[in-house]
Amino acid sequence: MTEELEGLAKTIFDEVMDEIAEEIDDGLGKIIAEEKLKAITSDIQKTVKEKITKLILKHTKDEMTEVEKMILGEKLSRVVTKEAKEVFAALVSEIVEKTYETMYELRNEIIEEVFEETKIEEEEEEEKGE
Repeated sequence: MTEELEGLAKTIFDEVMDEIAEEIDDGLGKIIAEEKLKAITSDIQKTVKEKITKLILKHTKDEMTEVEKMILGEKLSRVVTKEAKEVFAALVSEIVEKTYETMYELRNEIIEEVFEETKIEEEEEEEKGE
């Protein structure tokens, strides 16, 4: 469907896709692994591609007024942010779940491993002392 876009419409489409990548990277790049970030960005772009293309085709013309540009921008942003909200909610859920799993594992490892290692060290010390 993006093959149908030309000129200003293609420029608008490319800019929307660039903004998705740029803003996700800027906002989450320092806290999420690069591979995961690329997957999130790609998923959002793929999901919104058709709707964005249809909106651009429907509302873009050679001589657009500022109001028409603002209206199109608002419609495009709603499509992107709706999808991003769903993806980010799932991400937050995953992070919370992994956090609890990690805390559980920390607890178990401290209870089991720390004292097991301490016991091994004490036994080694006793053997050296004999």
